Amino acid sequence: MSNTKLTLSELKYLIIAMLILSSGVMGLDINLPSLPFIMKYLHTDQANMQLSVSLYLLGTFMSILVYGPLSDKYGRKPVMIFGLSLSCITSFLTMSSHSIESFLLFRFVQGLGAGVCFTLARTIITDLMQGEKLANMASYFSMLVSISPLLAPAVGGYIQELFYWQVNFFVLGIIIAILLVAFILFCKETNLNKNPQAFSLNGIVKNYTYVIKQPIFLGGAIIAGLGSAINIVFATLGAFIIQIELNYSPVVYGWAITSIALVIMLSKIICPYVTQKLGSQKTILFGLILIFIAGAALLLGKLLHLIDLGSLMLCVYIAIFGLPFVMLNAMALALSSFAGRRGAANSVYSSGQHASGFIFSASVSLFSTSGIVPLALTYITISSLSLICYFTIIDKLTSKDYRFV
Repeated sequence: MSNTKLTLSELKYLIIAMLILSSGVMGLDINLPSLPFIMKYLHTDQANMQLSVSLYLLGTFMSILVYGPLSDKYGRKPVMIFGLSLSCITSFLTMSSHSIESFLLFRFVQGLGAGVCFTLARTIITDLMQGEKLANMASYFSMLVSISPLLAPAVGGYIQELFYWQVNFFVLGIIIAILLVAFILFCKETNLNKNPQAFSLNGIVKNYTYVIKQPIFLGGAIIAGLGSAINIVFATLGAFIIQIELNYSPVVYGWAITSIALVIMLSKIICPYVTQKLGSQKTILFGLILIFIAGAALLLGKLLHLIDLGSLMLCVYIAIFGLPFVMLNAMALALSSFAGRRGAANSVYSSGQHASGFIFSASVSLFSTSGIVPLALTYITISSLSLICYFTIIDKLTSKDYRFV
């Protein structure tokens, strides 16, 4: 039996990597309760505030595709230091913004830096661990990282209630600075087999093209990418729906986001048992049906003027509960092969999720109507497109006993 017990050195790297990944998520979450107040401070509108979320996601999407190959060529440590430094500096610059133009610019550049958190934190762990140990640690890693979306919005809500919106970015900058120092002092280079050709344009295009051409990857990645937008769109619209339309405080909004994260964790715990009973494909289908039902109920409730905080959150909970059933199984389908190209597959998969989040969060900013309507339409659109992808790609391939190329 292989030894799955962590050494002290591996535990140190795991904790630091986990916190770094959490800081990337926190860069999106901690300031969400402040969006209506930033809007007033910068004398702008809701569309620009929603665009700030989209630009952060656009920055992470663009940089994720670069940091992986860059770290294969030059090593994880210098690339991680660069990304964390950029994210830290722009956190402090963002709090000094006095115009919407500078605020949006800094959020985009902050996303460019934060992309390193999403890319290299997991890569460093895979450098150190293999086999059963990696599989065991990956499950703990995923669960522990879920703490950030649990706590960050609630903390951000209290900060906004007690201080000013700028303090959220100051706290974020301090956290990233501490992690940067810890990484420099306590983490050594983990890429012991640097590839001088890894960052060549030809090599990158070749690997990424190969990955995208695999139908089962494309189907799983599209469904997972669409699903990831479920969380992002509520993050984009939720502050305005709860604080402006329904007239609740930033603290209530922060705890509403925290409760959503709890539902996600519950669903992640239940998901393996449902998958074992139904199989991966039917579990994806079950999750997509839940999301469609949530969107339809939300839209009907709005049309009948029946939406209050309780009914809003119930519909959101239904959609969010179904999301891990979709995401975890779609990811397993998408990444279940690619021996020798797993890094490229992970980069394409992860960047696709951020790209989808950017597209949908930018799209909902075009609505001038109630935030509840675009939220409901997003749930319906995402589930419908995913169902089409499921039946035209996933169901056909799996029914033919598809083999990877």
